[in-house]
Amino acid sequence: MGAFLVSVGAAAHGAQAAVDQLGRMGFSGQKRLGGMYAETVIFPRRMETAAEIYQHPTDGFAFGVGVFFYEGLTGTDALRRIYHSFQGSPNLFDHIVGQFAIVVQKGDVLCVANDTPGLFQVFIDRERGLISSSWLALAASSDGNRLCAQAVLEYIFTGAVLGEDTLFANIDLLPFGRTIVVKNGTLQYVPREMQSPQGNARSE
Repeated sequence: MGAFLVSVGAAAHGAQAAVDQLGRMGFSGQKRLGGMYAETVIFPRRMETAAEIYQHPTDGFAFGVGVFFYEGLTGTDALRRIYHSFQGSPNLFDHIVGQFAIVVQKGDVLCVANDTPGLFQVFIDRERGLISSSWLALAASSDGNRLCAQAVLEYIFTGAVLGEDTLFANIDLLPFGRTIVVKNGTLQYVPREMQSPQGNARSE
């Protein structure tokens, strides 16, 4: 499905360790994309040499992992349409169908969003300024991770961790119905209106 890591701001640390972990997981062919306040490292699907990405000639990019459809398009064609449709509102991502995570950098704004039900998981370490499609990559970014007692108990007794917690207190799941927005070097969660993607059907 591909993978990504976003490091936010000059204070972000542990990014290279996370990238190295993704390499150990079998991802290769990394591509680094700079931005005003964040750097994004993307990896294609395993056994592929190029990631699905649309890069604007002068201003930003759109990258996706997983399976996604937008206005009847998929792959790079969909990413091009997503990039040009993006005007800063996270509600755009509710009109994308599939199981995915999308990263859009446009102007001074970077957004990370997943599918509306949250089937494709995105993980955040706000203390280190890191966002990734891989919990293991974030866990490998530092040896200073702190166990989340509640999550550990849930895992022992139910075999799963509920809600937005993970086994480490400093790493969270992207909350349901939220998009990560990075602007002026600040990472925040922005709620989406959770519109039905069917409302985005095009009439040719």
